[in-house]
Amino acid sequence: MDISRETDQDTTENVIAIVLSFMENAVNDAGTYVEHSGRKIVSKKDINMALKAETFEYIHREDIEGSLLYYKEAIRNDFNDFNDDDDNDDDDDNSPTSINSINNINNKDDSIETFLQSKVVNDSEMDEYTLSMCKCNVCKRLNKAVAIWPDWKPETDMEHVLKRVIDTKL
Repeated sequence: MDISRETDQDTTENVIAIVLSFMENAVNDAGTYVEHSGRKIVSKKDINMALKAETFEYIHREDIEGSLLYYKEAIRNDFNDFNDDDDNDDDDDNSPTSINSINNINNKDDSIETFLQSKVVNDSEMDEYTLSMCKCNVCKRLNKAVAIWPDWKPETDMEHVLKRVIDTKL
């Protein structure tokens, strides 16, 4: 592997690890917030609140290095598994290996979609939305982030990107 390709792969691994780590923290906080609010279903609003809070919290987390190393290792293993699968495939698109690989991917996609359909509901199908009045650090952080978000002025390029994506895509 040449230096340029190694650098590209390392950059890709770093970006994916950061996104996964960021999302894991936000999803965990959203789950805690829902539980503390007395609800049972995580809504789009809960995820939005948690992403806003994580925007302020992420770089201050004590466990960030360990989380990034964990995800980088997992990503590296996935890349290696993917490359090993590619090396084993014949160039013939009708080969049994190629057809089996496509079927396996389709089956995984169907399983994930079925799982998500059983777990995710539209906000309109939920019970009444309630905020958490809990005084734990997670709930206070999410409520504070939502309160300051509209007037918050991002300072870094990354903060600008996060604010724009959260405001426009969620």
